[in-house]
Amino acid sequence: MAGIPVPEDPARELQLVVDTKGRLHVELDHPGSADEFELRDEQGVPVEITLPRRETRNSTHRFAIVGASALDCEASCRAVVIVLLKQGKEVRSAGVEIRRGKTSTVRL
Repeated sequence: MAGIPVPEDPARELQLVVDTKGRLHVELDHPGSADEFELRDEQGVPVEITLPRRETRNSTHRFAIVGASALDCEASCRAVVIVLLKQGKEVRSAGVEIRRGKTSTVRL
C-alpha cells in the first residue's frame, strides 16, 4: 500500500498476543455499597468483562450492579484488581487472580 512503510523482515515485526480468560464469581456483602465494578490489569488499565448469556455475550469494561449480591462473569487472566464503584467513584478494591479453566471467587 502506498505511503505505508514495509518492514525489511515482516516476520521479525510480528507479535501475537493471546489473551486467556477465566470465570469470576463476585459476592457482595453489601450490594447497595456499590453500583458498578470493573477489573484492571497490573498497569491499572480496565480489562474487558464478559457476561455470558444464553443467546448472546455482553462485553464491557465496567459492569452495573443492580441489587445483586452475586455476579458471574468471564474476564482476561490479565486482571489483577477488582474495583467497586459508587456513582463513578472508587469505594473499594481487592486483588483477584483469574485462572484459565477455573472459577475464582472474590467476596467484597
